[in-house]
Amino acid sequence: MIGVAIGGIDASHVAGSFATSDGALAVVERLVSEGPIRWSGAPPAWVCVVLAAALLLGIRAIYRRERVRPRPAVRVLLVTLRLAAIAAVALAFFQPTREIVSRIEEKSRLVLLIDTSASMTTKDRYRPETERALLAALWPEGGPDRRPALLDHARRDLVIAALCGRDAAFLRSLDERFDLDVFAFDQDLRPVASTVPTTPAVAAGGAAQGPPVDAIVEVAKAIRAMKEPSGGERTDLAGALRSVAREYLGRDDRRLAGVLVFSDGRDTSGGPPPAESLVTLGKSATELSTTAIALGDPSLAHNLRVDRIRAKDVILVEDEPSFQAELRHTGFAGVRGVEVRLEIRQIRDANDAALASPRDFTAPDKGWIEPGKGAALVTLGPDDVATAVPPLRATFREAGTYDVAVVARLPAPFASQDAFAEDNTKHVTIRVKDTKIRVLLADDVLRNDSWFLKNILIRTTNHRGDPRRVQSQVWIQQFDREVPQPHGPGVPALRAFPSTRQEIFSYDVIILGDIDWRRLASDEQKSRAILQLMKEFAAEGGGIAFVAGTER
Repeated sequence: MIGVAIGGIDASHVAGSFATSDGALAVVERLVSEGPIRWSGAPPAWVCVVLAAALLLGIRAIYRRERVRPRPAVRVLLVTLRLAAIAAVALAFFQPTREIVSRIEEKSRLVLLIDTSASMTTKDRYRPETERALLAALWPEGGPDRRPALLDHARRDLVIAALCGRDAAFLRSLDERFDLDVFAFDQDLRPVASTVPTTPAVAAGGAAQGPPVDAIVEVAKAIRAMKEPSGGERTDLAGALRSVAREYLGRDDRRLAGVLVFSDGRDTSGGPPPAESLVTLGKSATELSTTAIALGDPSLAHNLRVDRIRAKDVILVEDEPSFQAELRHTGFAGVRGVEVRLEIRQIRDANDAALASPRDFTAPDKGWIEPGKGAALVTLGPDDVATAVPPLRATFREAGTYDVAVVARLPAPFASQDAFAEDNTKHVTIRVKDTKIRVLLADDVLRNDSWFLKNILIRTTNHRGDPRRVQSQVWIQQFDREVPQPHGPGVPALRAFPSTRQEIFSYDVIILGDIDWRRLASDEQKSRAILQLMKEFAAEGGGIAFVAGTER
């Protein structure tokens, strides 16, 4: 059963969950059962009745024939002894058996998932009644830990207090009935400790010492002591649950009692929600009993996020693409001076091979972000309404694949109020190719439109050494046949309009002006064949543009 609390954020649920979640899980039992006595060699019941009657009549006949009649008490004793001896022999022949079954159920596994993402360092504000409930649940009166006066703790600290407080009473109560496997997760799932006897608990940096529960406590305290979050840039709650399901479900050696998730419930992986993601596991997903310990209060949280980015997927070297982003927020209406900037890293080279370590987009020979174009300052609009960011631009000077991050930063007075810092960044991937585009421009005469396009396509660069990104050829139907058709550097002048499939499909873009299609070839039939090839060219992804004319 997938817990419905996953994805919800409700601080008031934390206190009650700490007190009741372990009681809802299955208890390990040790069973000993005794079966009834069975008589595998006994005859049917009616035969036993007949034999018993015959035996009694026989004994009675024996005593009636005795000359010396003993006293009644002695006679009863003798009859009883004779009956017992005969019954013992008869019962031995009846083959009595009894089945005793002793069954011991080993401890099942209980998986604890602890969210270590950046959002878990957030210090939430709570309503007074919620704050009192949390203080009472995590720091009870008379306990070894002194109850703080105010709840000035990050979400991560609340989780550690629940696990390690009161001499780790919560963990020890679970350990009595389950083998505990503890994982930390953010964008990845990492094992950190275990109470399984055959598997030593392992913490970050080496093997943990002491009893298994104490090892978990040490790991938890190490997580709390970290000044910065240990995880990556995203929280993949759905991926963590899928990994647990694949690892534990359907295995006899790892019977899973359930999964206990300590998280703010925010999945920023970009994929489907956790409940929808688990559906892909099929029937086994219904066996994943999940209980979520949710933290935070969405009605009080302030949050800024990068909502969407519009950008090209593929560009050419020396192009200057624009990245158009939108921001959304809760609780920061009217805030001025929000900085939005590009952070770019190259992750693959020109041959699409992964780099050993990503390269920052800063060196002049790798890339260039012009001041004022790669960053912008915006003023946030109303809550939950998209705030458009001025287009951010960068020039890519080397082929490869780049990870482009749009990062939004609140000014200092408001940055500490942002509940989820990890969604202030959104990533897109862009592929930069070092290639040339082949263009064909066709028109009837060199009118103003075609003259302007011809000059743009075939002009010579003004800067020596600059690469040519366009190879263009021009076909003007009424051009003097003694004069070569206009063309760009690196390609020959056309002597006739391209008429074969190979020739037409060698272009990336064909621009058609006010042409007379009947004169594309020497006769109308061949001209129709050329039109059919251009139709197939467009159907298979080629680009065709039309420039309106005055004649056709």
